[in-house]
Amino acid sequence: MKDSTPISVGVVIPVYKRTITNHESIALQQCMQVLGHYPVWLAAPHRLDLSYYLNLYPNLQVRTFDDQFFTGIAAYNKLMLSNVFYEAFQDIEYMLIHQLDAGRLVPKRLRLHWRTLAPRPRLYELAR
Repeated sequence: MKDSTPISVGVVIPVYKRTITNHESIALQQCMQVLGHYPVWLAAPHRLDLSYYLNLYPNLQVRTFDDQFFTGIAAYNKLMLSNVFYEAFQDIEYMLIHQLDAGRLVPKRLRLHWRTLAPRPRLYELAR
């Protein structure tokens, strides 16, 4: 499932429903226009049908997780703080997690200086 070649940077978009609202659709479109030249993954429940997203953007990659992590905010927060999530993306040194329902759009002129961002937490740091 994972490519063995390390990737410096990537964008992760958590999704939990088969389709999205108009606002989320605009957020996804903006994200792909601005950041689509980086590798982009959907982080989704195992059982979610992702054909809606993959039909819109066939280059999206997917990493799936146990459905229990997508049953509510507390469960989702548990995923975001778990080793399971970061182990799935251990081949990415820097990641931007883009929440489609956060109400913010990726600025059109965004220039990410990845080296100024903090790298993802080391697995042992999450266990504390």
